[in-house]
Amino acid sequence: MYVTNVLDMLPFLRQIATQVSRLLQIFTWEVLMPSTDVQIIGQSNPSISASPPNLPNSIQDYAAYLAKNEGFFEVKEEISSSATKVIFVYDKPDYPSICFKIWKPYNDLLYSTDNLAKCADYLIEGLKFNSLHADGVYLGIAPIIEMDDQGKKKIWCGKLIEKPRRRDLKPKRQYALVMEKLEEKRRLDYQLHDDSLDLADGIAFLAKKVASMHNQLRKSPRTMGRPSNIEAKLALNRSRFEDALTSLDDKDTDREKYREIDIIMNDAYKRYKKYFQTRYKCHSIKRCHGDLKATNLWLYPSDSSGDESNYKLKALDCIDFKPEFCHIDVLSDIAMLAIDIEMRVEEWSNKSDHKLYNKKPVEHFLDTYLQEVQENKDLVSPLLEYYMTEKAMVCTFMSVLYDNQPLLGEQYLKTAYYHAQKLKKLFESSVESSNAQFFTLLQSVLPKLQKLTENWPVVSQLPFTAWQSSKKTIQDQDQASRPNK
Repeated sequence: MYVTNVLDMLPFLRQIATQVSRLLQIFTWEVLMPSTDVQIIGQSNPSISASPPNLPNSIQDYAAYLAKNEGFFEVKEEISSSATKVIFVYDKPDYPSICFKIWKPYNDLLYSTDNLAKCADYLIEGLKFNSLHADGVYLGIAPIIEMDDQGKKKIWCGKLIEKPRRRDLKPKRQYALVMEKLEEKRRLDYQLHDDSLDLADGIAFLAKKVASMHNQLRKSPRTMGRPSNIEAKLALNRSRFEDALTSLDDKDTDREKYREIDIIMNDAYKRYKKYFQTRYKCHSIKRCHGDLKATNLWLYPSDSSGDESNYKLKALDCIDFKPEFCHIDVLSDIAMLAIDIEMRVEEWSNKSDHKLYNKKPVEHFLDTYLQEVQENKDLVSPLLEYYMTEKAMVCTFMSVLYDNQPLLGEQYLKTAYYHAQKLKKLFESSVESSNAQFFTLLQSVLPKLQKLTENWPVVSQLPFTAWQSSKKTIQDQDQASRPNK
């Protein structure tokens, strides 16, 4: 009887909830909104738009306009993950298109976005880095309020802050990153899929552009990129990877088979710890993008000629919420993009390219990159394999746990297993030979490096005998770990 009465009251309770929601919107407008006149900047029906006349056409002029005016935008589309949301709004024909990125309240091992002040810090960090590598795309940040007006989603956008400082922001106000909406057809994953990009030249161009980006990056603080940082990050990634495997267990995934990835990676860290230390001492740790993949990269012609040599790369959506995920070895940064290219382009579409290069597209990409940054392929191959396995693990759990794309997650899982097996083979074959080659190369380079950097205390204070001692230690460890034959 009591349950029946409660069910009878549900329609009445819904009416009360609707009225409360409406009152909250009125309160928001009357109390939180500024008292100045507010424009309807974007609506689904352009003919009734109240946008002021002579609204600027260029994105730079539009940013200047938004810095002086506030108003409503009607929401056209939203793309959400567990912790972020990108809001696309209606705009008038021939006028610049913009979108808003906001952080959603979320808290787990990876994200901590349930604090508005912390989210504002993330936005400022993201704006600072992204503006360097996506010129003109990022306009600034602005306070926003999401609203529902009789079934139509709208957002109120305050005045754009083009160069925000933390002290200028209100601690309990939600802010959004305001950016130009770019053409989807220019996004790298689209260009790889529809063959609009000449694959061989396009991949080489991409490798050179990313190499140029890496050469310009600032060095990380010395507290970042240590072997202990790498170990802690691996522990986090292994934990989330195991959660993804558990989630996929109901989908006929061979959980025990793929659990070997975790075992191999744990072993790899122990074996390569000295290599990580060497990379750290040689200042290979930089403030990187952290999430280089095809869906975050746009290729645009820099002029109207269409000549690929004049193309420019725009890299969007860097890691801005966890410093240890972006203050990383540049090899780790390029490994993410390499995994993505390998997933999307397994073989050459043109047979002549296959004969010409005699290697897979991802190998052509990595060889071009390593040549541009003047890294020795034989020297860094073990670390590249480690990082590619780890990035495939990351893409697996991100797809499964955060992006609700389990099928894509299963593809990344297979890629992670493939690279883990390659890593395992590196352990089991030519261990002594590989280590000898590594330290022979290191010893040949170190005196030249010391001569060039006599005033560089980090290198000049490294005793040459330390490298010889490290060589002997690692060779002894590897000899002990090899199976008896």
